[in-house]
Formats: sequence, C-alpha cells, structure tokens
Amino acid sequence: MSALSRLSAAGVDPQLLSDDQRSVLATLSTEEIDTLVKIKHRFDGAEGDLEAHSETDGKNNGHVGVIFW
Repeated sequence: MSALSRLSAAGVDPQLLSDDQRSVLATLSTEEIDTLVKIKHRFDGAEGDLEAHSETDGKNNGHVGVIFW
C-alpha cells in the first residue's frame, strides 16, 4: 500500500493537501508513515484546543501553521 493510501485509510484526505505536500508524503518511509498515523490517532482522541486550527495566507491563498488533524 502506498504512503498516501495508508494515510488516506487513517483518515487523512490527501486531496486537501497541496501538490508539494502530497509529493513529500509520497516519499516517506513505512516507519515515518507509521509515526504520522500514531500521531493522528492521538489527535483523534483529543478534544478542545487540539481539534483543528489554521491560518490562511492571503497572498498565496494557502494555509500556514496548520494542525491538520
């Protein structure tokens, strides 16, 4: 299973990411993906301030400082 498929199965929607972000994620090792999935599961179990926060960059129409889970 590809890195992006594994992240998608864990509940991370790759379509919400930029092409550059998807490119980087696609190159991660199995161990790195395992770590991201574990972190995501910890965020999933949290509430309140850890749910989701982001700031938009008006110049580039993108997000900066995003917690994506």
